[in-house]
Amino acid sequence: MRRFTKYTILIIAFYFPIQLFAQADSIKEIAQKYDGTWFNKKDNRYITINADTTTGDITINDWTGKRNAAKATNIDAYKVFPKDGKLVSYADDTDHHCTYCEITLEKETLTYECNGGLNFKDNFLNRKKPTYKVLFKRVE
Repeated sequence: MRRFTKYTILIIAFYFPIQLFAQADSIKEIAQKYDGTWFNKKDNRYITINADTTTGDITINDWTGKRNAAKATNIDAYKVFPKDGKLVSYADDTDHHCTYCEITLEKETLTYECNGGLNFKDNFLNRKKPTYKVLFKRVE
């Protein structure tokens, strides 16, 4: 029994640093791919994506109006998480109601797609119901 515990501890000790290193690399890749300011001309809407490679946090600032976020009158900030090469915002049915969203990038166009309506439960894009989709182009 002692031998099993000793080897288990060694495996765990080597496993976690490898996982942390792998996660750090994926955050760096996410930062290279998504970091910057993006604009949707139709809605005059901007989003800035910032991946912090030291903490692993990915933050989005979302506003309409002027290009400079500091001069915006209405700005939202929220966290997103990497999942299979895209960014996701999970559904929340508590005080901060929000739907599940996915952010993908193909050919210099950022696609921001969310479950529509009051769907605060599904943590996947439920395409059996209408979804909300916005396309952005990088400006910075």
